Amino acid sequence: MIEAKTPVRASQSWLDGALQVHDDYERNVPELFVPNVISIATEGKEFRYGSIGLPVELWGHGGWKRTPRRLPCNRSRWRSCRLLRPHAVLDLLANFTAYATDQKKRRIKIVARLPAVRRHNKIVERVVAGHPKRA
Repeated sequence: MIEAKTPVRASQSWLDGALQVHDDYERNVPELFVPNVISIATEGKEFRYGSIGLPVELWGHGGWKRTPRRLPCNRSRWRSCRLLRPHAVLDLLANFTAYATDQKKRRIKIVARLPAVRRHNKIVERVVAGHPKRA
């Protein structure tokens, strides 16, 4: 689920999108979130993400990166967040998503933050390459 707000209105931010996802969509259309891995909110300047039901103040930073205009694969000045690549979403779903139950017996989806995912994947690459200890 991605909620994108306009980047030209100073009165709107990623927070408006996140609140719309959290307060409106999750409450009024819960079936939309059954296959959902994460929810994303942006206004083109800042990018945040969170799992279903996570309070918006706890949403993680998505990490937009500025890139030169001359890249042939990207005509805009903003490179897509690595999190949005299909293999990254599938990796997040398969290896970094867990479920828990809170005190009110509600099911909660827990998704790892991007820095933890990156560190974990680098460690696995090192071990698979035969270098389990960092040199």
